[in-house]
Amino acid sequence: MYLNFDKEVVSVHFETDNNQHFIDAFVEVACSTAFLEFAKQLAKIYNCEIKFETTALREGSVIKDFRILWKEKSIRVTIYGAILTALFYNPINHLLEKGIDKLFEDTELSDLQKESLRLDIEKKRCELESNYGLIKKQSDFFKAASKDDAITGIYFTSSRCDDRFTTPTINRSSFESYILDSNQLEPEELEDAIVVIDSPVISEKDYKWRGTFNNTPISFNVQDSEFLVKVRAGIYTFKAGMAIKCKLKYNRLLNDEGDVKMSDYVVKEVYELVVDSKNIVTDKGKRKDVKRQQDNAPNLFTYLDK
Repeated sequence: MYLNFDKEVVSVHFETDNNQHFIDAFVEVACSTAFLEFAKQLAKIYNCEIKFETTALREGSVIKDFRILWKEKSIRVTIYGAILTALFYNPINHLLEKGIDKLFEDTELSDLQKESLRLDIEKKRCELESNYGLIKKQSDFFKAASKDDAITGIYFTSSRCDDRFTTPTINRSSFESYILDSNQLEPEELEDAIVVIDSPVISEKDYKWRGTFNNTPISFNVQDSEFLVKVRAGIYTFKAGMAIKCKLKYNRLLNDEGDVKMSDYVVKEVYELVVDSKNIVTDKGKRKDVKRQQDNAPNLFTYLDK
């Protein structure tokens, strides 16, 4: 059973040219969908079960209200509505560089409310900053809003009993700062990835190897020429269950749901072969170990600070 505790409502306020009381219907639907998907992702981060009820659009210029209903026995975050609107007002992908302390500088909150919000967001900071679903849905919202020239600004409110939180207006000129330039993320490179080899390429033909990484089947190229020479010379042989420890690079792409999809895997360097629980260190792996020992070795300057 879902209940509306404390008459909690969050609202999206679309400011319009000449204060007209209508906006493009498709834009409103796209914005509402993105806002609700953002809210759903946020509820997962805070481990609570909620659903939303929508009400009729209101004039002023155009206001879309959503009632928050909480599952009866769910964990309740009493300032969830304020957290939702505060985070939606601030670009999630810039949360780290803006800093938590600056998050509520221009908002109409008491010092006690600001501190409560700050602490609640700080606790979940890592999860918020690494959740690409939030970033994608926020981007989708402002990308949709930018398609209606009648929308000149947007702000958000959260009300609960007699408490009300209102964000400053985000002017149309600032929409771009919320929109992702591309769904393509920075490639990721893992220094000590473990890849189980399912199908090695022994010949010199430019075929992709097949293996398993993080329990996911992948195809990949190997760019470690030293390793490939020994594979083709028969110095390294493969059998079922054999794995390599390697530097693995891959591209990352956000899909429409905000999930990160990996592709174009490349093994840059191979450091170890793992066979029957035994580790065979490659020449490149040995050089890496020597370098690490040298980097970690104490020198004349090591204890100067002490």
